[in-house]
Amino acid sequence: MQNKTLVSKLTDERQHLQDDLLKIDNKIINPLGVSDYQVKLWKIQRNAMMTVVNVLDMRISDLSVEGD
Repeated sequence: MQNKTLVSKLTDERQHLQDDLLKIDNKIINPLGVSDYQVKLWKIQRNAMMTVVNVLDMRISDLSVEGD
């Protein structure tokens, strides 16, 4: 039962990150009024966030298997 609660929290965290990633993607695609340096920083931030999403996916997968 504890794994289900944790998986739910991790899934929520992952969804929030995905939402934020979409916002960053939109800013990178349409960088109106933003310096090239800021766009570069957004890309670095996006890569770091994708790493977190990937780790969350692995944790969710692992916890889901343990729960079986």
